[in-house]
Amino acid sequence: MLIIVSCLLANCKAVQPKTSSPSTGSALKPFIKHIRVFPFAKGNKPNYRIPSIVKAANGDILIFAEKRRKSIADVGYTDIVMTRSTDKGTTWGQEVLLYGGNNESHADPTTLVDHKAGKIYLFFLRDKKQFYMMSTTDNGVNWTPPKSIHQQVVKPAWDRLKGSVNIVSSPPDSVSKAEDWKRNWLQSYGIGPGNAGIRLSKGSKSGRLLVPARHREANARGTVVTTTHIFYSDDGGNNWAIGPNCISERGGEAQLIELANGDVMVNCRNGDTSDSTNIKRKINISKDGGQTWGKDYLDPNLEETSCEASIERYSLAESTGKNRLLFSNPKNSIRTSKHPYGRVNMSVRLSYDEGTSWPISKTVYPYTSSYSGLVILSDNTIGLVYERGKDPATVHYWDELWFARFNLEWLTDGADHTPKRK
Repeated sequence: MLIIVSCLLANCKAVQPKTSSPSTGSALKPFIKHIRVFPFAKGNKPNYRIPSIVKAANGDILIFAEKRRKSIADVGYTDIVMTRSTDKGTTWGQEVLLYGGNNESHADPTTLVDHKAGKIYLFFLRDKKQFYMMSTTDNGVNWTPPKSIHQQVVKPAWDRLKGSVNIVSSPPDSVSKAEDWKRNWLQSYGIGPGNAGIRLSKGSKSGRLLVPARHREANARGTVVTTTHIFYSDDGGNNWAIGPNCISERGGEAQLIELANGDVMVNCRNGDTSDSTNIKRKINISKDGGQTWGKDYLDPNLEETSCEASIERYSLAESTGKNRLLFSNPKNSIRTSKHPYGRVNMSVRLSYDEGTSWPISKTVYPYTSSYSGLVILSDNTIGLVYERGKDPATVHYWDELWFARFNLEWLTDGADHTPKRK
């Protein structure tokens, strides 16, 4: 069911940042390269947003995105598309339509890679009201038909938050389906997005697949709020089950990471923006493979203005001598009249203590920028897909999707070195 719809020519531009000289014994020279993947289209028609990025078993890099065909609207005529790089992100191939081409909204592309099984899962929302899944076992060349897993991963009360599900099509010339989507519908589902799912490798739940999601429900005070939850599979994705109702109240778009000791951390967008000058990422920890969770807390070191982010493991001490986690988001905590969302300064941070602190931070792009996704390439360089404006002067953060490739030497100004592949 794959349909090739267009060919995107990568606009490759090498950027040599100002960095310190690498420490004695550094194996690699610091570098960063920026490559435009989905360029600006007049009137943002189409508009590519909400990226997810993974490395396939053969080393190819796959980027998934929403292709918003008629406008930038979150609820509109949206397809799920993919593009591939076979040369570590230097060039990008043809755009492939994975699902869409009709008057529906397909949103929140979320990926999970099961390296042991050689399988990539893709989750998304159909019309923002139904959870769907696809998968591939040949590095993204062929995919299973989209399958609804909705009844397995929601509670009936969530669908009945206000009336019943009522999917209504808008007129063909409409550029947004927002009014139809909201009709008789108070619920708001979400997955990830990004490369947010994980396969556990340690403990009694080793092999479990975990995916972060969100929904609306009334809290103890009777207020309807967005809450983060997870769903999981213990049989290789054949069947799915819901985890605890609420991992984080007022938590939004979320990412999962397995810590070195086998604990699972969820890192959430903060939906509480009442103090717009002091928004921090929301964190919670599970010590039993996602069965139960502690009390969520704010990470004082991870500021944001409420936006999706990405967290990815770079290395484990047991194989490289150091535990390293990477985190990317628009590093900024101030909203202004010019930038009401505060989405500027796309940055990558590095932690050596499993996310307790983030002593290393480097700006990848200082201007308007938004959603992002991290991936570790086959040569242990780092890839970052991120949204950004078409030029430094724009206040838009959604115009284009870019890919940056850099090494650990660039990120740390030569203080840390890229480990050799074994």
